Amino acid sequence: MIPSLLQIPSAVSDSKLHSVLPNNGKGDFQFDRSTGATRINKDGLIEEVGYFSSELVQNGNFSELGSELVTNGGFSTNSDWVLPTGWSINNGKAIANFSGGATGRLTQNISFVQNKTYKVVFTISDYEQGNIRIEFRQGGGNTISGGYTGNGTHTLYQVAAQNHTQLSIRGLGDAVLKVDNISVKQVDPNDRWTLETGWSYGDNRLNFTTAGSSNRACSSSAGITNGKTYKLSFNVLSISAGQVSLRFGGMAGVDEITATSTGVHSGIITANSSANGNVQIEDNDNNFVGSITDVSVVEVQGDRPRLSYDITNGVVEDTPHLLLEPSSTNLAKFSYDIQAGVDSGDYLKGTNSVLTYVSDIEAPDGTMGVYRIQNAAQSGTFLSFYTGSSKSVSVYVKAVDVNNDNQFSLYSPSGHTVFTATNRWERYNIEHAQSSGNTGINNEGDAYASDVYIWGAQVENANSYATSLIPTAGTTITRAAETCNNSKPSVNSTEGVLYAEIQAFNGANTDRQISLSDGTTSNRVGVAFLSNGTQIQFVVVSGGSVTMNTTKTIATITDGTKLAVSYKANDFKIYSNGVLLSTDTSGAVPSGLNEFAFDRGDDAENFYGKVKGVAVYNEALSESQLMQLTGVTASSIYNNFVTRTASFTVEALNEVKKVIDNL
Repeated sequence: MIPSLLQIPSAVSDSKLHSVLPNNGKGDFQFDRSTGATRINKDGLIEEVGYFSSELVQNGNFSELGSELVTNGGFSTNSDWVLPTGWSINNGKAIANFSGGATGRLTQNISFVQNKTYKVVFTISDYEQGNIRIEFRQGGGNTISGGYTGNGTHTLYQVAAQNHTQLSIRGLGDAVLKVDNISVKQVDPNDRWTLETGWSYGDNRLNFTTAGSSNRACSSSAGITNGKTYKLSFNVLSISAGQVSLRFGGMAGVDEITATSTGVHSGIITANSSANGNVQIEDNDNNFVGSITDVSVVEVQGDRPRLSYDITNGVVEDTPHLLLEPSSTNLAKFSYDIQAGVDSGDYLKGTNSVLTYVSDIEAPDGTMGVYRIQNAAQSGTFLSFYTGSSKSVSVYVKAVDVNNDNQFSLYSPSGHTVFTATNRWERYNIEHAQSSGNTGINNEGDAYASDVYIWGAQVENANSYATSLIPTAGTTITRAAETCNNSKPSVNSTEGVLYAEIQAFNGANTDRQISLSDGTTSNRVGVAFLSNGTQIQFVVVSGGSVTMNTTKTIATITDGTKLAVSYKANDFKIYSNGVLLSTDTSGAVPSGLNEFAFDRGDDAENFYGKVKGVAVYNEALSESQLMQLTGVTASSIYNNFVTRTASFTVEALNEVKKVIDNL
């Protein structure tokens, strides 16, 4: 028997979770989440999932150059240049041959604009002695750079001091050498950026060298709109002092991405009415010295369903699950840049703790660079991520040396849990509700020291369990809740089976449901994971009257389970993990069933958890089939539907396998 709906989480697109069957689109689920979110990909790395607008920042990598200003820069002919005594052109090179302290300028008329930056590239060969300078001349004082010696290609960025009209290559110091392939192009020719005091262009980057300046910034128009949400990111190539931030103009000190270390820094910011449409990079503490590139701003327009892979004992599972989560806020303002949290006062580091940035350790998202925290064997040594009301604290931890000093604790005023770090990244979590006080990572007691790498700090108050990582970079960030519904396969209202291989999160005082319904609660077949965390309720409603209502106690709703509800007039059966849980031999079936949704049927009590797969059969299955379908020996939903029931046609089987093989 082939199901009318088969959803094995395998294919997604913008706002869609695609079903395997039917393959005409009617079984696809409508998905919604208004912010970005993270998942674990098939390589075991954390990555952001979402779709965004096109890039709003123009020339964000500072590589845009104008047209070539030099004519005959390769010296292929003896023309276009004014040759004084001592200079000649031969065999595709300009030749300098001076003696007795003589100097001379090889010149060409070129127009330069005052305060604009120009990239100059040239090659020196057959070097014997002396040096050369590159000069922008005429129209006032000269703009000079030099002198250049030795063989090789040289690149310089030179700002025109005046509206010059001449390019000069000046030979100095008895210069004997050859010059070739000179190129001059204006940097940022379309004026995407305005550089204020202290900022200058480099090789596809911006440099800032004026520590102690007055927070000068550079900005680019990006059309930022009040109330819209954006993802901002930039790459800090070097930083020798201070800190640098990326923000919207007019929103200084409100929401900004702040960096105190190298690497890519990003975050989600909602523009307010103060945003003036510009993006600014700012010397945030009057002390920054360093360089940045790859400035990016994209609007968060919606999002895609997340197909996430569990990791068990360091091994990534072969197939993913659909991850559905409620809204949550990461109250830890610096999930990655721990030192920035300490510097800003958002994090509190104990006096007996040593925090060090380690650039050559790979983080759980595949980037390089994490923090090492060393806590002495004394009380009062800790690193606090947050002070205030919270329900859950989590962090990724890896041992520096598995042979010693790798015991640590996560703590809150209401409790703590002791862990032992391993030689791989693992996410550790404690659930202790508290109303105030410090929450963070500590050594365990006076007798123990701890020495571990840490990354991905998260403190949550909306849920009593750790949800997927919400990256932060200077502010708290909220991930919106997810909905997944409105799959409309062909459904038989006379008889059928609702199947799910599923694992719920804690209910947080709210029931979590999946249902096959008519779009209301009046006609439905539903499964509810109750808020008490230990019970599952099975409900069949026909014409507003409850036909079946059975509640079963389990160890915890967070355990994965395979469930099937078989419905037929006066014949109802419930199976879980190969075991018959309940039967009912009296009652009518619902009518008008036409929608599968991860909710109660009326957009309420949305399901949050992990979904390995769901299916709807248009005939009631036999007890043997139900037992096999939900059997605990089946390793995956793929095996359930294909191997164990062996009920697909060859064509249907090939369609499923095609999807599975390309996850």
